[in-house]
Amino acid sequence: MDHRGSVEEMPRIVEQRCDSSASLGRTESSSNVHRGPDRLRVLEERLDQVQADMQTTHRMLRDLSSLVHRQLQVQWGLVVVGACALFSNVLVMVDHHVSEQEPEPQ
Repeated sequence: MDHRGSVEEMPRIVEQRCDSSASLGRTESSSNVHRGPDRLRVLEERLDQVQADMQTTHRMLRDLSSLVHRQLQVQWGLVVVGACALFSNVLVMVDHHVSEQEPEPQ
């Protein structure tokens, strides 16, 4: 029995990398542009973006955790069903063996 269709599709994870060294390693002439209030504004914008990325990552990890939990429930459910079926078959075989060993009533 295939349960993969019952699990909702997760969105693809696209990694977005930001090379912070490129923005920090500016030449002296370009670094003069980001002094005082402008520099503070740029840093605040970057901080806001990092916080938004962290919230997105947290949501994605929470969704992944839920997906893994559901998959484990499905797999363990299949294991339990299989174990019950095996136990039932063993009981039938034992019952059949015991009934063959009993003398027939006269």
